[in-house]
Amino acid sequence: MPNPRIKIVVTSTGQLDYQDENNNNANAKSVRAKRRDRVRWTSADGDFEVRFDAGSPFPQASYSGRKNQAVGDAVLDSANPNTYKYTATVTTSSGPVSEDPEIIVEL
Repeated sequence: MPNPRIKIVVTSTGQLDYQDENNNNANAKSVRAKRRDRVRWTSADGDFEVRFDAGSPFPQASYSGRKNQAVGDAVLDSANPNTYKYTATVTTSSGPVSEDPEIIVEL
C-alpha cells in the first residue's frame, strides 16, 4: 500500500509493534514502498527516533518526533531497490525501547 503511516506501539510486554494506519493497522514491521512514496512514523507511547545506519532510502538518515507527532519523508527517486533496516526507539517513562524493523524499496 502506498504512503505507509507507521504507528510504533510499545506492547504490554515492553516490545515494539508496528501498525500501518493507512492499511487497517496491518503489521508494519516490514513495509514495502516505492520511490516517491511518503513514509511517516508516529508513536502515542513516547518520543521516538528512527535511524538508518547502513544507508537510507530517504533524504535523511534519521527522523525523530515527539509523542503523537508524525515525521518522515518521501523515498528518494535515487533509492536502490533494497531492504533497508533501521532502528526504531521509543522513550517511555520506563526508559528507551528499541528494535530493528525494515523498509523494502521496490521499483
